[in-house]
Amino acid sequence: MTAALAGDPQRSALLLLASEVAEIAGDPAEAERLARTVLEVAPSESDAYARLAEIYGRSGRLQEATEEFQRLSRQQPESAGPITAVGVLLQMQGRDDEARQAYEQALGIDPRAAIAANNLAWMYAERGEDLDAALRLAQVAKAHLPAQPAVNDTLGWIYHLRGASELAIGPLEEAVRGAPSTAQYHFHLAHAYMATGDRTKARAALERALELEPDAPFAAEASRLMADLR
Repeated sequence: MTAALAGDPQRSALLLLASEVAEIAGDPAEAERLARTVLEVAPSESDAYARLAEIYGRSGRLQEATEEFQRLSRQQPESAGPITAVGVLLQMQGRDDEARQAYEQALGIDPRAAIAANNLAWMYAERGEDLDAALRLAQVAKAHLPAQPAVNDTLGWIYHLRGASELAIGPLEEAVRGAPSTAQYHFHLAHAYMATGDRTKARAALERALELEPDAPFAAEASRLMADLR
């Protein structure tokens, strides 16, 4: 990753991926530095604002960060970045209706705002609402952040929910490769494998999901699916 960045430091998508990897590796300071580097390279990059919002939120600075990005949004009404960050922070606080409005506002400013598109697509999918719109949004996110695990997971899961599990497997496998310690990605991949009849891979993915997060919200369902596969 370091060599790739040195060879092409202007690639904001690669910097954002590096930021995510740094956070997964337990280095939030480096994750923040990389996200801020994106804004130095590309000041209008909305996804970097969202990345910073995630970092701040997970470090316990939710209220402080929400107020900061709300202020920036008022100062930069034509920029999708700050309002996308507001949406991320509101979603982390469980204020989903307000987050949804923020993402819609961001996409109204910039239809290519990838994080807003991804997160709004996920909200649609979770509520079982308008999977056609969810897919369009997920494809926008994929086009602009093709290597981000969360984007691949959203796209793959929506394909699965639409009954296109064969198409789901590719992006879900990418999500797992990109973030192998995220239990939910293994769980979603297991569903796609089951739907396409690959019981062996489905069982392995479920086992890995439960190993990574035995108390996950989906643990009971994963255990039931495991029993069905025996």
